[in-house]
Amino acid sequence: APQPVEHRAAGADANLYLAAAAVLAGAEKGIREKLDPGFPVAGNGYAWYVVGVLILAYTVSYVDRTILTLLVKPIRESLQISDTQLSLLHGLAFALFYTVLGIPIARLADRHDRTRIIAVGIVVWSAMTALCGFARNFGQLFLARVGVGVGEAALTPAAFSVLGDYFKGPALTRALSVY
Repeated sequence: APQPVEHRAAGADANLYLAAAAVLAGAEKGIREKLDPGFPVAGNGYAWYVVGVLILAYTVSYVDRTILTLLVKPIRESLQISDTQLSLLHGLAFALFYTVLGIPIARLADRHDRTRIIAVGIVVWSAMTALCGFARNFGQLFLARVGVGVGEAALTPAAFSVLGDYFKGPALTRALSVY
């Protein structure tokens, strides 16, 4: 049997119309957020500019993380390291500290200046990537790779939090997927 159509009260339609008119007339941001919870908190252009800067930071972090893969043969020859040592540089040295430190850094990002946390992370991983180039043995390279993981662990948790400041609702989902 067909289900009866539920009718809304006329007052609800009038409230929606008034709220839409207020948005079109340039009413305050709070009303726009009620109508469109995906509306960015900051101006739309600046919020997406922030996404672009974070994408650039993530791209640099990805290159710094994977540069070792491109240099396997020269590193193996110049440092005389084994396949096991090379796999430790790729995996344990980076991934363990990257994943484990991501949790406390995420807690810091919830309580402190996220942009400063991102900036410190970029400085740390960039300096450690440079130190990788100066390593003269496996131990030095291992410690430098640990530093790369520690620095890069700061980016993603703080970036997600920053994006949460600039976007709400469906727009946050879009921003996170683009990042």
